[in-house]
Amino acid sequence: MFLSIFERKNLTGASRLLLHAQNLEFEFLEENFKFESKADFEKEILNAVKN
Repeated sequence: MFLSIFERKNLTGASRLLLHAQNLEFEFLEENFKFESKADFEKEILNAVKN
């Protein structure tokens, strides 16, 4: 789901984007790291916009 700048400002009042990564994976000092969100971020944002 994508919102235009106009739609975002009207629905959320936000002038800037909120970026969220569902997961993040990288290697550091020869060790692998993987983080994954358990939250349904899209659902949370849509609920916040409706309220």
